[in-house]
Amino acid sequence: IGNRRVLWLYGSLFNIFYNVNYTFLIYFTLYLQAEASNNDTLTILFMFYVLICTFLRVIIKRIGLAIDKRKMHTVSMFFAAEFICLMFYYTFYRVLFESISEYYVFIILETSHLAFEWIFYPIRASETYCNFVTSLERREGKFSGILVEFLSPYGLNCKDWQNFVALDFGIRFLILV
Repeated sequence: IGNRRVLWLYGSLFNIFYNVNYTFLIYFTLYLQAEASNNDTLTILFMFYVLICTFLRVIIKRIGLAIDKRKMHTVSMFFAAEFICLMFYYTFYRVLFESISEYYVFIILETSHLAFEWIFYPIRASETYCNFVTSLERREGKFSGILVEFLSPYGLNCKDWQNFVALDFGIRFLILV
C-alpha cells in the first residue's frame, strides 16, 4: 500500500494546511468585518477571500487524494477535506453577511459567489476539461506536471471523472443547505 513515512508526511501536510486554512479564515473574516464600512474594498476583499479559500481547499483535497492512494478500507481523506473545508468556508461566509449593511453589496457578493459555484463545477465536469487535462498528462515538462497534479482526473476516463465531480458537488450542496 504505502510507505509509513510517506503517509506520515502527507498526514502532517494535511494537518498543516488544514490549520493554515482555519487560521486564514479566522483572521480574514475579522479583517473583513473591520472593513465592512468601506463597501468598495469589501467586494475586492471578498473576491480575494474566495480565491484563497479555493486555493487552500484544492491543496488540502489533493493531499487527501494522495493519502487515499496509499491506504485501503478507511474514510476518504479527499472527501473529508472537502467536507471540512466547506464547513469552514460556509461558516465564515455566513458571518461575513452580518457586517453588510448595503443591499447592493449583498447582491454583488452573492452574485459573485453563485457565479463561481455554478460555473466552476460544470466546467470541471465537462468533457472539454477532461480532454484538456488528459492532453496535459501526455506532455512532458515540470510545469505541465505541476498543472496535472492540481487539475488531473488521475487517469480516470471522462465518465468516471464526471461522476467524481458530481459526488464532490453533492457534498458541497449538502453543506450549503
